[in-house]
Amino acid sequence: MDIAQKTRASRAWLNWTQEDLVKQSGLSLAGIQTIERGESSPTVRTLKKLESAFADAHVFFTQDGIECRPYQTRTYNSFMDILEDAYASLEPDQEIIMHCADESRSSDAVNEMLQKIRRKGLILRMTLKDGDTNISGEAEFYRWIDPDLFMNSQVEVIYGDKFVFHLQEDERNFFVMTHNKAKSRNARKQFEYHWKNGKTWDEIQMT
Repeated sequence: MDIAQKTRASRAWLNWTQEDLVKQSGLSLAGIQTIERGESSPTVRTLKKLESAFADAHVFFTQDGIECRPYQTRTYNSFMDILEDAYASLEPDQEIIMHCADESRSSDAVNEMLQKIRRKGLILRMTLKDGDTNISGEAEFYRWIDPDLFMNSQVEVIYGDKFVFHLQEDERNFFVMTHNKAKSRNARKQFEYHWKNGKTWDEIQMT
């Protein structure tokens, strides 16, 4: 089943019109019509928007077709994959939040991607370990939390309805993404608690 067939089948499953898909994905009607007629292959960014729109309604593209399930879980080997997905799937003024971040561990590629995310107009907020002054953005978008609450750089990322957590095993890094509204909502509440109770830049400068 190709992308055109998967798109038409997903709309049929959800009883969506093409206009409904326009509203959910942010793509143009002409673009969707072209894809569904099989006249062009979508770019990676367009495909991510399609997949994200359907995933919000619990319909997912698979290798052979489509599948309806209450959540989606994927594993990535690179943090860059997470940032690229966030960049492609979010619109300006939407938010990416990172709990227990450590920017001193970021590669040049990650730092460049963070700046690209900010230039797009996405809001990026982070909690850091108290005493860590290594930041790449404006201080107002950071809060500092008690080291006892910091998870040794096991960063958690929340954006849209996606929740990502970092695992390490035998010096290998994995990033597990769960696409589930309830999980992302609960993770966001926990982040906001730490954000509310964390220290501001001015407060850590005074200590």
